[in-house]
Amino acid sequence: MCGSLDEGIQELARGTEGSSPNLYALFLLTRAEFKAGRFSAVEVSASTAIKFIDKVKEEGTRMKVCRELNLMSIKALYKQASKEKLQTAINHFEGSVGFESLDAELASIIAKVYATLGKAAKVAEIKDKVELEAKDTNIVQALLLKSQGDLGWLKIVPISKIILI
Repeated sequence: MCGSLDEGIQELARGTEGSSPNLYALFLLTRAEFKAGRFSAVEVSASTAIKFIDKVKEEGTRMKVCRELNLMSIKALYKQASKEKLQTAINHFEGSVGFESLDAELASIIAKVYATLGKAAKVAEIKDKVELEAKDTNIVQALLLKSQGDLGWLKIVPISKIILI
């Protein structure tokens, strides 16, 4: 019988203790914590894993692992939804990932973070570089309106017609 996700996280955490942890164990730990919704733990495990990313010798694999760690870290910060965490997500993105590395998934989450913080110019910059899906464009626009305090559109849409995504 397989153990639970919590047990797996506990075992992986034990396996990543020490001054030179196993990078792949840290990577799996980060994934498991993300799946379990332990977003503050993801912050710690992802940043620790990124510190040891040079242990991956093959560059293509190193880039893929680093991208996924950065993405999980940014998503974890976004899901915590505090202004401080959102700003940390932006700082992380601008400091390590940057606009040059945008793909559709990363662009979507970063646009939502910028929109939540009311940074319309940055949202426009992302939209210039990557075409967002229609649903993401609508969410980003709603977040921008919310950040500006403009939710008048809700008065004309019956609550029963609003779909939460």
